[in-house]
Formats: sequence, C-alpha cells, structure tokens
Amino acid sequence: MDADQDRRRLLAALPGLLRQLAGSGVWELEVSAGQASLYVRQRPGPPIAEDVESTDVGAGAEGLIAVAAPLAGIFYDAPSPDQPPYVTKGEAVEAGQVVALVEAMKVFNEIHVDVSGVIEDILVAGGQAVQAGQTLMTLRPDPPTPYGDSPAPLSPTE
Repeated sequence: MDADQDRRRLLAALPGLLRQLAGSGVWELEVSAGQASLYVRQRPGPPIAEDVESTDVGAGAEGLIAVAAPLAGIFYDAPSPDQPPYVTKGEAVEAGQVVALVEAMKVFNEIHVDVSGVIEDILVAGGQAVQAGQTLMTLRPDPPTPYGDSPAPLSPTE
C-alpha cells in the first residue's frame, strides 16, 4: 500500500475514532496505518453527536435550507477566538457570504451560503467536531422577487 492509500484509510476511520475518543475519557490518541500517522488531542467541550442524522434538518423542511459541512473537521463560528461570530441567529445574510469555517488537516475551509435569507438556527457550537454533510445551520431564504434577481423592468414612461 502506498502512502496515499494509507492516508485515505486513516482519514476514513477518523469519524469513528473521534466518536470513540469522545466517550472514552482518553484525551490524546496517536494512530498509525502503514506510512500515515495521526495524532488527535481532544479539547474539553460538547461531545460529538452520536447520531449525526438526529441533528440534521433536511433541505426544504418548513421552507428552510440546510447549510451543511462539506467535509469532516472542526467547526468555527468566528474568524478567531477574539472576534465576533460570522453570523448569529436571526441575522440576514447575502448569497455567497461566509457564515463559518471548518478546519480539516490544518486547512480552514470557508462555509458560504448559496442564497440570501435569514439564519433561522445554528445547530453546532464553535470548536465542535462535525461530519461531512452534517447540518451546521438552517437558513430561511428570502422570498423570490417577481423578476428573479434582476431589477424590475422600467415602464416606458420612466
């Protein structure tokens, strides 16, 4: 097996390892698979949800849109610990706006919303481990305008 395959195998096992680590009382863990190794240190905080599906809100439920994690990692609701969160419950957001970060393998990935609307609920606390596809927050989209995203056409008298 080459190093890439070892790394993929270890990363595929990571969600299960994190769940086991959260409930075990163990604070640090080092795992090796072939040429790949992984070191995990658990921070005190809310435990990882045992059943990710139980916290998910499907897209379209009550007109809400789920903003999901694109990959597994650590959720951050602010750019840094000393700065305010990107968004708060009830805040209006614009399409393309950054609403959170997910850190995976020391890389911070911005989470953007696809549509304008209002943040209905934030389902994950800052610093919490999340799974790929897990709903991070829900968004109530703005109602569509009769002319889509384009401005209303001008009448001949204008």
